[in-house]
Amino acid sequence: MAMDVTPLIVAGAVALIIMVASKASKATAETMDDVRTVKLEGCMTAAEAGDWVAKVGAEEVRVVIGGAVDEVLIHVVSMCSGITDIILANCSALTNASLYAIARCCPSLKRLDLCNSGLPSADTLAALIAGCPLVVDIDVTCCTLIKDDAVEMMVAGWQLERLVLTGCEDVSSRGVEAIAAAGAQLKVLSLSRIAQVYDDGLIAIAAGCPQLTSLMLQWCAFFTDVGLLAIVAGCPRLTRLCLDRCTRLTPAGIAGLVGLTDLVELDLTDCRSQATDDALAALAAGSPQLEQLLLHNCTAVTDAGIEAIAGGCTQLEVLDLWGCTLVTDTGAAALFDLARLTRVSLDATKISSAMKTAVEGHCTAMAAGMATAGSA
Repeated sequence: MAMDVTPLIVAGAVALIIMVASKASKATAETMDDVRTVKLEGCMTAAEAGDWVAKVGAEEVRVVIGGAVDEVLIHVVSMCSGITDIILANCSALTNASLYAIARCCPSLKRLDLCNSGLPSADTLAALIAGCPLVVDIDVTCCTLIKDDAVEMMVAGWQLERLVLTGCEDVSSRGVEAIAAAGAQLKVLSLSRIAQVYDDGLIAIAAGCPQLTSLMLQWCAFFTDVGLLAIVAGCPRLTRLCLDRCTRLTPAGIAGLVGLTDLVELDLTDCRSQATDDALAALAAGSPQLEQLLLHNCTAVTDAGIEAIAGGCTQLEVLDLWGCTLVTDTGAAALFDLARLTRVSLDATKISSAMKTAVEGHCTAMAAGMATAGSA
């Protein structure tokens, strides 16, 4: 169905951006059932919600507004029986009342984003699992009530394909092992900023989650090469891997990533002593498919490592060398060989201003050429 983006002015010139179904400009009982996604980046009152829901038939609703979160969400979900996606990121005023309403009214829900909401409680989570059995995607980033019991409930109650637990600091190795035991269908998993991610947990994830395509382990500082290499062996479909500040790895662990032949995005931010020239040379030789490589603050990297990357990772589009203090114009010159490079960060290096300008110009030209080729 063709869609138009229509800006509306409601309640004192507050803008709503609504994806409006072209088949109808006014709401009917049928068009209310067409609503599939509700995204609240703020709040509004129930009266205001009623105004716009009564004026348009929408498939996606994005709201940036001020007022009472519970009122508007309860109002919306009670009117729209076919909702599949609800995004409530950063709605700090949200309470369990809204989640109970979702559990009652959204049996078709597949995606729920509660990032930075501080919810849900155990009772609310149980209600959501019972009332919304089709959920496959949940984000509870920095939801402080999420502990091992909640993780066990989610993975047992839903057939999750995407689970984001970033910053859920009370999740322990018990929660990680629960994910492994029930995560055969998981494709995306974030355990970033969870301290108790150890080798045993990653070995279990590798054995139990073979479908993973994205794994985020930012600031997980207690696993070693043993856990990482288990992931390489057990999760061969990985296309995205974040190892930001995974400080117990060694260069051998980084070099071992060559076993991930589908890997296109790799984040080695702050792997200061682990991302060495030899490790990058091994990676470049076995990973020609890499499209994004973040070496932010990798202070052991020299020109030799950059030359190896430029020679082997010919599909590279994004490269972050910020803080690579040993990289000079010699290494930067190798980047001109990368015909797909469109974004680069070269600050806090020994690369001269003139060379930075030249490389950035190369990236601009490559981006323009790729855009032209894509539109042809």
